[in-house]
Amino acid sequence: MESNIALEEEKKFQIVYEWAENQATKKQENSSKENFNMNDEIKVQMQDFLPNIKFKKMRSSFLQEFVVTKNFLFTKDELNDILQYLHSHVTVKVTNLFGESIFGNLMPEYSDAINAIKSLKNRPSYNAGSIVLCWENGIKCKIPSFPSQFKKNADVKYYLSVFSNGDIGVGQNPGTAYILAEMTSEKHFEFTPNCKIEIE
Repeated sequence: MESNIALEEEKKFQIVYEWAENQATKKQENSSKENFNMNDEIKVQMQDFLPNIKFKKMRSSFLQEFVVTKNFLFTKDELNDILQYLHSHVTVKVTNLFGESIFGNLMPEYSDAINAIKSLKNRPSYNAGSIVLCWENGIKCKIPSFPSQFKKNADVKYYLSVFSNGDIGVGQNPGTAYILAEMTSEKHFEFTPNCKIEIE
């Protein structure tokens, strides 16, 4: 599997949760308590691990499906923090001809980029080099006036960027383009003709 931060954090959470659930089940089997609380025991088992998991690096879809549904693990403030992050981001999805997709989370401050991407729905991509896909004929995107929170990282394979001409693109090497988001894949992904980009 391709290495990237989002998938590593998601996998870490899943593995730790499954381990904690297994430990709690063993403890329940050996317990004489009639009112044994499985959720409380899973939380006890996970408490040392949770501070080391970067929830804000995960994809919105994973947070919604696998993290928020286990709300008993968190304090009210911790859960509120995760929910605020979840609802303040939108997910961008790029899909190739084989149905394989990569995803990235966009901050609400990137409203120009979000509007530009919405205008590109159902428009096919064009290759702007062997490792860059771009979309044109949509709304030209303004480069944000504040610095990007992302820098090129060896653990990230794809970036969503805006180029100096206002085009939105996805590539392995953003070069001098403004990085809007890190893109992650659930499985193998390759650039093909006519990739599509959309806001989920």
